[in-house]
Amino acid sequence: PRLAAAMARPTLDFNLSHCEGWALVGLSDGAAIGVDIELPRPVSDWAVLAAQHFAPAEQQALAALPADVREDAFLAGWTRKEAFVKALGGGLAVALDSFEVTLDPYGPARLASSSDPAHPAAAFSLWAGRPPWPMPGGWAAAAVRARATQWRLYRCGPLHGRET
Repeated sequence: PRLAAAMARPTLDFNLSHCEGWALVGLSDGAAIGVDIELPRPVSDWAVLAAQHFAPAEQQALAALPADVREDAFLAGWTRKEAFVKALGGGLAVALDSFEVTLDPYGPARLASSSDPAHPAAAFSLWAGRPPWPMPGGWAAAAVRARATQWRLYRCGPLHGRET
């Protein structure tokens, strides 16, 4: 998304993700940004989705994790991947297996590799974690085309009758 020309600041970039009444907004001063949020839910076909859309190294990393962590790692990785493609502006037209993110839900989030020389992994910073509002098991991620990034999380007031 972009602001209308009459309202636009040349250095403001933003992105939005929402899921069941919850929203995540990413703001950046002059760097492309993408965000994604997923609420906790069973994903019965996560292994099939990973086989279809994750890079081979990601599939191996997922298989190496303890079985009771894999579904959570899949959701953590999925939000990281969606945030990155949204930062590129291509959405799901970007092949999800053309780049790699870290999947360990307890380890640092980072873009491990990108096959597109126009978007090298070293040019991006990635943040991921559990959102700071009461929705245990959810995941959120943000990707920004900037190496040195300071992430700040803010809570807002009620959204659709829920306290945040």
